[in-house]
Amino acid sequence: MKKMEIHMDGGMLSSAHEVSARTLGKILTSTQRAVDKTIYNQKHGSLEKYSQLKAAELHEADFIVEKFKAGSLIIPLKQKMDNGNDIPSLLKGHLNEYYLKSKVQFNKEVAQIDLTLKLDTYTSRTRSTLTSNETIEKTKEKENIEYSNYAITKEFSDLLSIVRAKKCNDEAFVEIKFNSDYIMTFRKFESNNLQEIIATTGAGTPLIYEGYVTSLGESKNQQFPFQMKIRRKHSDKEFSVHIRSHADAQECNRFNTRDVLLKFWGSPLIKGNSADPIRGDVFFLNFIG
Repeated sequence: MKKMEIHMDGGMLSSAHEVSARTLGKILTSTQRAVDKTIYNQKHGSLEKYSQLKAAELHEADFIVEKFKAGSLIIPLKQKMDNGNDIPSLLKGHLNEYYLKSKVQFNKEVAQIDLTLKLDTYTSRTRSTLTSNETIEKTKEKENIEYSNYAITKEFSDLLSIVRAKKCNDEAFVEIKFNSDYIMTFRKFESNNLQEIIATTGAGTPLIYEGYVTSLGESKNQQFPFQMKIRRKHSDKEFSVHIRSHADAQECNRFNTRDVLLKFWGSPLIKGNSADPIRGDVFFLNFIG
């Protein structure tokens, strides 16, 4: 039977090795959400924003909490259904790249500078030398894999907030064992790094986007003071577009709530190292045509 174990110790436990219901609830809820997304990805071939299993599919993602083990707090979880999916191994595959990155100090300030420089470069290139027929439709397969890894890792990053808490010392940890052959250990250093990696925004390679503007207005983001919603050309799914320039926002407003196709260069918003290819946010670069 496929199994996982979550082992925790440090400031999240009392001196009597008791744990609050709130902390335990966060651990189990975040773990179950990661499992649900793993099964959704396995069944449907991709993940996107708002993806969730249907009620009739939930049993395929069920884990049983077995009797707690002695030693700090060890929560054993057993996969309920043997449906051909080794969920612990699938989870390990989605998490491993981010786990390895979390062991190296992450520099958020450098990443923020990189975002501005990339957008300036991409905007300049799409005005002049860059020519391509590379649309978002053609990049879906690669982006789907990367986004699935990000979305599932994000759930575990939420779980690790218990290690990032001020009451926890630097030796507090959460260990996750996948079956019996692989253990990931997150102390405060790895947990903080993972949170920064997951939360930091980047800009992806420019792509061509097509759709219909459904709304446009001001944003509270000083770097991107305007935001519009676009309904995709080939579906009813919407995504958000962040605009830096007042002149670009005015030009986009000509398409607002009109059934007129807007075609533009955009840079997919990157979180971690991925972008949602269907509903993910986009940075506006330049008009086409």
